[in-house]
Amino acid sequence: MLKFNGTVNFGVCQGILKDSVFEQNESIVKINLKIKDERVNPKTGRKPTYVLNFIASGEVAKRMKNECKMNDQILIIYHIEKRFRFDVRTGIGRYETQLTVNDFAVHTIDKITHAANINKGYYQGLFLDIIKIPKATGIYSLSVMSDGDEHSKRQHIDFVVYGTLGEKIAKEFKPGQFITVEYKFEKTKRELPTGETEYYTDCVLEKIG
Repeated sequence: MLKFNGTVNFGVCQGILKDSVFEQNESIVKINLKIKDERVNPKTGRKPTYVLNFIASGEVAKRMKNECKMNDQILIIYHIEKRFRFDVRTGIGRYETQLTVNDFAVHTIDKITHAANINKGYYQGLFLDIIKIPKATGIYSLSVMSDGDEHSKRQHIDFVVYGTLGEKIAKEFKPGQFITVEYKFEKTKRELPTGETEYYTDCVLEKIG
C-alpha cells in the first residue's frame, strides 16, 4: 500500500494511451489515458469515455518515455496532489488535482483484445465539511484534509458527491472525524463568460467509512 503525506493516498487506473508520451523536460513527462466509465449515462444511453491526464517524474518518467507508445494498454498506480495553476491567458489562477504516477505496467494489445478499464482511488484524512453546490440539483462538495507530519504539509482534496449519499454524509459525519473514501475520476466541462470551454477532472466519491 502506498502512502503520501502521512495518509493512504493511492489509486489504480487502466486504459489506452491516447497519444505519444509528451516529454515536458528531461525529468518530467505527461500522458493522456483514455478510460471508459463502468456506468451508462442515462441521458445518452452510453458509457462515457474520459481522457485523464497524468504526470510522471524521475526514473518513472524515463521508463514511460522508453516503454510506452500510443494505443498501448497501461495500468497506472498513482497518488493525487493539490496544485495551483495560473492561466496567463485569462489572468485567473485556480487549484487543480494533479495525478502523479508512482509506477505502471504496459501491455501492447491488438484490435481484437478487449481493453479492461479500471478507475479507482482511495484517500484518508480528516473530514472538514460537506456543502451543497449552489444552483445544482443533488450535488455536494466534500472536503478532506490529509494528515500531515513534520516532514510534509497538509493538503485538502475536494470530492464531488451525488444524490442521497451527500445527504447521508451531511447527517452522519462530523468535522474532524477521520475517514477513508473510495472515489473515481470523471471529466466535466464548463463554459466561461468569454465563450471558451474549460475541462476539469473531478474526484467523484463512491464510498465513505
